[in-house]
Amino acid sequence: MRDWKRFLRAMRHIEENLCGPLTVRDISSAAFYSEFHFARMFRAVVGQSIMSYVQQRRLASAAGRLRAGGRILDVSLDHQFGSQEAFTRSFKRAFGITPRRYSRLDRPSPYPFRPPFSTSELLGGKVMEPEIRSRDAFSIVG
Repeated sequence: MRDWKRFLRAMRHIEENLCGPLTVRDISSAAFYSEFHFARMFRAVVGQSIMSYVQQRRLASAAGRLRAGGRILDVSLDHQFGSQEAFTRSFKRAFGITPRRYSRLDRPSPYPFRPPFSTSELLGGKVMEPEIRSRDAFSIVG
């Protein structure tokens, strides 16, 4: 249980700092893990590297800002992309559409964005309750 709380603390740190500089060291420190251990644990739980997840979350956040009328240059710099060009390349690679075309869509977004992590997602959508069973006596040989 303590490990999940620490993991969620790191996820919260990512969400609270999407528009600021983030490193693996910062994120793992927020959870009180070494960089190496946290990177391995993160990949095992999430299925991708820490910085890949951070970029995905930044792109999703940026997409929301674009839909709200944000300027592409401002959004790209606010989300820690070095330039509008780098942002446009990443956005198009992730969603198959340029930020400009995306911001001009006149209908709700057809592109699914990964929401922030939740505890139920970490537990596979189920709350696991312990179950204690009584059994008849038996012998173990070995």
